[in-house]
Amino acid sequence: MEIEVLVVPGFPNEQTVADQLRRALDDIGLRETGFTTRVIADQTEAERDGFTGSPTIFVDGRDLFTEPGRPPGLACRVYRTPHGLASAPDAGQLRRPSQPWPTPPRTERHIPPHFPRALPSELGAAPTPDEEEGRSRTASSGQGGRLADPVEP
Repeated sequence: MEIEVLVVPGFPNEQTVADQLRRALDDIGLRETGFTTRVIADQTEAERDGFTGSPTIFVDGRDLFTEPGRPPGLACRVYRTPHGLASAPDAGQLRRPSQPWPTPPRTERHIPPHFPRALPSELGAAPTPDEEEGRSRTASSGQGGRLADPVEP
């Protein structure tokens, strides 16, 4: 995940934004995730990068607090916080931005839906209560590895 804080030259709250972003990342379990701060020096650069005011926080190229229709430009941004208007989002807003944080990549293996899945008893484990009640896997063709309908006693 790439996180960038974009600011105008001399932005007075750069450290405040960095501290709040670090706190928010820690709070949502992204302690090892770093970020960079980049200065947007002119209008051409602002237009090229979609910079709509200082600070703008991009995660994987997306503005976490996008405002549709706001033109790019060298300006300071105003955020509505629970404590009133501010020059930066607070840590709570950074934990729950208007644009959701990207989902970290899953580390578990994906098992295709057509792949047969074994029941615990088929792997040598004790039968589950459902299996004991008569629900069992059928190997007959046409069932595709799905659970069979319960057997009526």
